Amino acid sequence: MKILYIHQYFGLTNWTKSKLLNYNEYIFEGKHYAYIKKHGITINRKIELFDKSVLIRDLIKGVKYNVDVKQIWNSDESFIKQKENILKSDLFTIKSNINFIRETSLNSEYYNLYNKGERIIFHTNTDKDFEIETIITFN
Repeated sequence: MKILYIHQYFGLTNWTKSKLLNYNEYIFEGKHYAYIKKHGITINRKIELFDKSVLIRDLIKGVKYNVDVKQIWNSDESFIKQKENILKSDLFTIKSNINFIRETSLNSEYYNLYNKGERIIFHTNTDKDFEIETIITFN
């Protein structure tokens, strides 16, 4: 069985060969092509801002065999598990349509200065196109 690991990162550089599709003061929509050449897969990300929440949708397209898709969040917050797909901190709640695992991470706001934090990884395996939907609601 062939498994591809997809890790979704949207950064300031264009090493993933990304493209801005749409934006205004409430919506950002982009696409990246990091996996197109080798695997034929693209990822569209849409971020919508609401009054007290942020909705993030990652659409993984072009899946032809079993892939491990992930949406990764790094935070200095401490979280309490509410359910297999819901975490809560003092500031906000994160809920996704897939389950998560947690890891310790090192987070940096400044070059060469790190804080110990938590990495939340929402992940699943799929053999067809798939959308990860995550909502962050502020308390």
